[in-house]
Amino acid sequence: MLNIDEYSKLSKFKPVSVSPAIQIFKVYKVKPKSNVLIWCDLGKNKNNISARLGKTFYNFFKKKKCNVSIVVGKYISKPHLANEKINTAVFSLSKKDLFISMGSGQALYFHKNGFRIITRDLIKKQKFNMVATNGLISVKENNVSRFIKAYSPNLKFIQKIGEKLKKEFKNTKKVKITCPLGSNLEFELVKNREVINNYGNIKRDTNYPVGEVYTAPREGTAQGIVYIKSSKVLGETILHNKAVKYIFKNGVLVDSSFKKFNNALTQLEEFNFKKKIKSPYKKVRNLAEFAIGTNKNAKFIGVMINDEKIFGTAHIGIGANKHFGGKINCFGHQDQVIENPTIYFDNKKILENGKFLI
Repeated sequence: MLNIDEYSKLSKFKPVSVSPAIQIFKVYKVKPKSNVLIWCDLGKNKNNISARLGKTFYNFFKKKKCNVSIVVGKYISKPHLANEKINTAVFSLSKKDLFISMGSGQALYFHKNGFRIITRDLIKKQKFNMVATNGLISVKENNVSRFIKAYSPNLKFIQKIGEKLKKEFKNTKKVKITCPLGSNLEFELVKNREVINNYGNIKRDTNYPVGEVYTAPREGTAQGIVYIKSSKVLGETILHNKAVKYIFKNGVLVDSSFKKFNNALTQLEEFNFKKKIKSPYKKVRNLAEFAIGTNKNAKFIGVMINDEKIFGTAHIGIGANKHFGGKINCFGHQDQVIENPTIYFDNKKILENGKFLI
């Protein structure tokens, strides 16, 4: 691992609770002299939880006598490739090294010879571990403690309820989602695709806070309307007072009542076109993910990495899904959370108005 220390850039920021660092330390079984690479950024104005978490994790792992490197960047809201410093640092990681990514904006897109590398492929090849917490620009000061609480849930409970859901996912062909506002969305699942229970199992999960079961639905099958409570818009999350309406046809989002999201999709299409991604419209608007939240500590705060984990919610992802078993490879994956869903797996009701029936 490269030795980079930009800790001095964080001098003016106050650390937060060490509970997230403690959980990562335990889950990943980090030992003295382990290599830990931290990426964070300076945030924007008072929304600087990325920098505060970066400082907290740095100090914590230093006290545990780990070899810690830290790279501190600037907040970037638009789609972008990782800058050369963090990109090179990540490619220097090897077996059992730990990479902690805490960005205010979009996820980092790593690259080699001008081509994007799927992060999970890179992890598999180099055998390092990773924790990813992105979109932190949306963590307001009054929600820091609630966000931290979601970061340290009961992992045994999440694993148990997640395994029950996982079995149901695997035996299902058709999913139907309704909600009190009038959602009526249907799509198919693929029998042999992986269903992932995110409870802190380090062989696959890189996403924290944990607490979801998810898979990539069959492309081209989504039909109907869905009302969204919390929306990922590039690197930002918007928590709606009044849910917004999305319309899907043949697996693609064809209309939305949310103007800001429509503009973001146009930006993503243009970015993908510049990167020579074929059929950017269909890929950027593809219904890429279906998931159910299993974290009882998470509450709506308008931060997608948190909101999508809320117990009894469902969320869909729009855009890329090749990184977890689907067919679509493009820049952009925008999660959208449905509040109080009723969910049918074939003819079996799994949730009713956000309450589990299994």
